[in-house]
Amino acid sequence: MQYLVLTEEDQATNWNDKGQLLKEEAKIVWELQKKEIIRNIWFTLESRNAVLMIEEESEELVKEILNKLPLVRENLIKYRIIALTSYDGYERLFSNE
Repeated sequence: MQYLVLTEEDQATNWNDKGQLLKEEAKIVWELQKKEIIRNIWFTLESRNAVLMIEEESEELVKEILNKLPLVRENLIKYRIIALTSYDGYERLFSNE
């Protein structure tokens, strides 16, 4: 199943002194992407919050993965998980209504 994950950072955080933590985060995210657990990752243009596309068996597994990320673990970012399902709107083309 695929999940869209939206993150939001703590606005009071001084990121200038978080260099080592940010490197740890990037390393773990890279490993997850190489394993194809994280399918894509972006930053929002305006706020630089991360948006991730994760493929996993359940939302619980997604939470377990996210809770191990250094920035989540240190309460510097929070996340929201949105479960996705296949688009079935094309079926409207073939309905008799």
